[in-house]
Amino acid sequence: MDISINGGPSSIIRKPRMVDSYTFVRAINEMHDNQGVARLFAESTIDRIIARIGDPSLPETVPDASNPTKWSAYQLSNGNNDWIDVHYGNGFRTQENLSVRGGSKDIGYFLSAGHASEKGPLKMVDDKYHRYNLNAKLDANINNWWKISSNTRITNEVRDRPIYNGEGGYGMIIHQIFRTHPEVFLKSPNGYYSQLSRVPQMRAGYEKFTDNNLMQRIATEIRPLKNWSINADYSIDYTVNNGDGVNLVAYEDQVDGTLVPISLTVPSFITKNKANVTYKALNIFSSWKPAIGKDHQWK
Repeated sequence: MDISINGGPSSIIRKPRMVDSYTFVRAINEMHDNQGVARLFAESTIDRIIARIGDPSLPETVPDASNPTKWSAYQLSNGNNDWIDVHYGNGFRTQENLSVRGGSKDIGYFLSAGHASEKGPLKMVDDKYHRYNLNAKLDANINNWWKISSNTRITNEVRDRPIYNGEGGYGMIIHQIFRTHPEVFLKSPNGYYSQLSRVPQMRAGYEKFTDNNLMQRIATEIRPLKNWSINADYSIDYTVNNGDGVNLVAYEDQVDGTLVPISLTVPSFITKNKANVTYKALNIFSSWKPAIGKDHQWK
């Protein structure tokens, strides 16, 4: 019997880092100066950015002067966030395997079972994967002219991942994170995540994919005469795929604490899909290796 267990953290190789918000806004304003167009960031906003870098306990935003019921967003907020670091940390992977082999002169067997799991590096939401697998192999000589074999593999895979609700789904998460400006606020003074932090949309739903697969091969070899063999094998590959998705309305807060829906996530809905795929194959063939003379034969 063989047993193996291993696991450990996983991390992003060469994870990029964003510049701080003060460096960013100064660079953007300088670019606008060089283009001869109006600056994007006001000096009052830059002053708030400088103040919060010096004192992280200060709020990341203030009420919007043009609409005091809402928080200042985009180029009017004064956060200092490395969004790659906010959203991505370390994952963890584990794998366990058990195998047994044995037999005698005319029969041999091999059995193995395994489990693997992985938690992805996203911090704010779960991004998980699990796999279970079972393998069984048998080879048997029924007599000196008849041999049979069987090979079976069963797998179950489950993937849970977030949905970036309203703006392209899971595949758009990294795109949206990388394009977010560092001065955008993560949380309002009320303690709620901002829409531009991407957190509400990522938490407002999930996708779950379940794949079950059976692969079975049975083969036999018959040797009715010397140098003559007849072979046959039958294979089946059967897969069942299930997908479930939940898309809920996400909310952000106003200055008075009222929660309002994020329009891109309205309305809520669910999705379900299922697919069955079957592959079958039957092969029958024969070979003959006649001897030619005492010292000559087919190889």
